[in-house]
Amino acid sequence: MTDFDKEEFWKALSRLYDSTVRMQASIERGAERQQALVESIELLTHDVEALTRNSERDAENIRTLAHNGERDAENIRALARNGERDAENLRALARNGERDSENIRTLARIAEIHERRLTQIEGGETT
Repeated sequence: MTDFDKEEFWKALSRLYDSTVRMQASIERGAERQQALVESIELLTHDVEALTRNSERDAENIRTLAHNGERDAENIRALARNGERDAENLRALARNGERDSENIRTLARIAEIHERRLTQIEGGETT
């Protein structure tokens, strides 16, 4: 081997060493980035799990609200039916009150007629 070959060999070996050092540094940076990505993925996974739990709770709350809404709607329909019955009962009471008023007026007229007759009988008056 000539001095020129030896010098080229050492230069090549030096370049190889430098390249190896750079590659090692690049691998270490890549490992750091990979670790950072793994940590980010773990955080994202945790967030997704929390969102999933929240979504499941929200879905259950929505089902509960829907059930309560259905129950409330049935209660409102029952109240409406009761209101209709109450209105009919009030109309019937009003009709009965009108009839009672007419009957009381009729009884009052009969009482007046009887009173006049008794007064005539007692007073000896004739009609």
